[in-house]
Amino acid sequence: MKKVGKKLLSLLMVTLICVTCSGCGIIRFYQNIGEAVLGQFKQTPRHEETLAEAFICDSGADQVLVINYNGKNNCDEAQNGYNFSSDFNVTLDGTALNTAYLSSSNPYAIDIDKDIPSGSEDLLQETYLLPAGSTAGDLHIEANSYSMNYKKTIKVMEEDLRLEELEKKVTESSFSLAIQGAVLTDNGEGTNLLIVDYIYSNASTESYSFGSSLNTKAYQNGIELQTGWLPYNHPLVDDSLSENTYTEVKPGNSLTVRVIYELNDPTTPVNIESTDYYSYNNAEVLNKQIAINATNVPIDSIVATTTDTSSSFSFRIDAAIIGLSEYYNDPAVFMVGEFTNNSDKAMSFSSVVDVVATQGNYSLSKSYISGVDSLNYNDIAPGATIPIIIGFELMDLTNSVTITATDSTHYANETLYFNTYTIDQLIQTTKTYIDRYNILQGEIYDGYQF
Repeated sequence: MKKVGKKLLSLLMVTLICVTCSGCGIIRFYQNIGEAVLGQFKQTPRHEETLAEAFICDSGADQVLVINYNGKNNCDEAQNGYNFSSDFNVTLDGTALNTAYLSSSNPYAIDIDKDIPSGSEDLLQETYLLPAGSTAGDLHIEANSYSMNYKKTIKVMEEDLRLEELEKKVTESSFSLAIQGAVLTDNGEGTNLLIVDYIYSNASTESYSFGSSLNTKAYQNGIELQTGWLPYNHPLVDDSLSENTYTEVKPGNSLTVRVIYELNDPTTPVNIESTDYYSYNNAEVLNKQIAINATNVPIDSIVATTTDTSSSFSFRIDAAIIGLSEYYNDPAVFMVGEFTNNSDKAMSFSSVVDVVATQGNYSLSKSYISGVDSLNYNDIAPGATIPIIIGFELMDLTNSVTITATDSTHYANETLYFNTYTIDQLIQTTKTYIDRYNILQGEIYDGYQF
C-alpha cells in the first residue's frame, strides 16, 4: 500500500502541475493515466482465489468438506494463508456450514500458516463440517475479497457442486492384516477358545510390530472377547507364534502372529476388527467375520475349523478278575488289557497313563505282579501295542470297583478308560478265566469258591 500510495501521489502532483500550465497538451495525457490507475486500484481484489479441488474426508468421527484452492496475493506486502479464510462462505442446501479442523496427521491436510509474498500464489485449504448423515445436496462455494482500498467487496470465486458427486477420500494404512486360519479348541478347563493366526505385513518406512501398530479386537454379539491361553501341553501350543505379537517387522516384510480368544458361547460368529494406531482417523485394516457354526455361513466369512486334540495313546481293559495279592495273600483285582502308542515318540505306559482304582470312597493300592510290572515301564515304539496287566488290592468283597485310566500328558487329562465292576461281575469273569485257562483254583476269601 505504501508503494502504491507514493506512486499515486507523484502522479497526482504531476497532473496538478500540468493543469496549471495553460495550453499544455500533456495535461489531458496525465489525467487519463491517473484515472486509469485509480480505477484499476479500486477494482483489484486483495486476494484472488481459484478452486483446485473439493472432496470429503474423515476427521475423527466427523465428515469434513475440504476445499483446496489457489490463493493469489495482490497486496504489496506478504499475506499469511489465514488472511484468505475470511473471504469464504459455503452453504449446503442454503444453510451455512461451520468451519472444521484437519489435524496435521491427516495426509490430506494443508498447512496454511505460511506467508504468501506479494504477487505470488500458493495452494491453500478451507474445511467445513458436514451435518451428520449428509450424503447429498447442493453445495455453494463463494469467495469475496476486499478491493485494495477496502471500499469495495469483489466476488473472486463462485462454484456450485453436488455433494454426492464429490470424491470420498480415505486414509490407506501402511500395514495390512489377513486371517491365515482360525481353529476352535478349549483350554482343558471348560473354556471354549478360538485360535486365530494373522499374517501381519509392514509397508511403512520404519520397523513396527503387530501389537504396537494395530488395534485388533474380536467381538461376539457386540461384546469384546478377552484373550485366552493354552496349557503348556496343548497340541496347538506354539510359543513362537504367540510371542510374535510384539516382534518388530522391518519395512516390506510379513510375520505370522497367533492370538487366542475366549469365546462367550460356542456357536455365535466372531467379528474381527483391526485399525491403524498411526492413522489420523484410525484407518480400518481388517473387518472380517469368523463363522463358529458352519451352517448358514455368509460368503465373506472365514469358517473356524476344528482339529483333533485327543490323546495320542489308547488303553483298554479286556477283563478284570479277582485273585490273591502276591505278598499278602489278600484279595486283589487284576486288569488285563492293551496299550497302544499312537504318538511319534517312544513312550512307556507308566509315564503317560495314570490308572486309579477306587472302592467306595477309598483309593486302592497297587498290587505287585512278578514278571509283569516291568512291562509297564519299558519304552514302547510309536505305533506299537503291548499287553498290560495291573493289580489293585481290594478293601473288601462287597463294594464295587471303579477303574479310571487317564492320559497324564494330555492338557485336559483325557480319560482313556472308565468302568465300574460289581464284585459279582468280577467273580463271574474270574470263573470264566478259570474254566478257560485253568489258572486260578481254590478258596480265596471267606467262602467264595472258584
